[in-house]
Amino acid sequence: LYIALDLASESNVGQGRQATLEYAARIAASIARFTCYNNIRTRMTGAGSRNVEVDAGSGALQYQRILDELAVVDSDGSLPYASVLEDIATRTIDGETVLVFLSQQAGESIATVNALTLLRGKRVHIFAIVFERSSFIDVALPGDAPADAATAVLQELDAVCLRVRCGDDLVQLFNA
Repeated sequence: LYIALDLASESNVGQGRQATLEYAARIAASIARFTCYNNIRTRMTGAGSRNVEVDAGSGALQYQRILDELAVVDSDGSLPYASVLEDIATRTIDGETVLVFLSQQAGESIATVNALTLLRGKRVHIFAIVFERSSFIDVALPGDAPADAATAVLQELDAVCLRVRCGDDLVQLFNA
């Protein structure tokens, strides 16, 4: 499993524990716990002012490495998520699953779709968490990408897609 964090500042919406990055960190930690303790090699990356790079591994020590990184991530990056995904495409292995978090503005979505297409071309599986940005803020921001459009593109790419709204019970959502 390859966990791809989106640490671009404009991708994080909401406040405190009700922000998309906070949700992404909780989801990544939960999935990493499962994979690491089930002997599935897991790695993680993200581009912020402090880059995140955890090499592949499994077991309790690997899970702790991932938790340590997730504890200090911040959405202060300027590199577009599409660039992070393109870089991942050069390093993936056949059959690997990439966990992506989509919470960006519409202007970024075309480049991200191209990067996701590149990943699929590398025979990589995509597990996408699509955040409904409008649920994390009081009013819709100009240029917000509707979650429906992202979901439609992901379905075309045969990606597993899970839509997340602010306030969702993540345990119930993942067990449904």
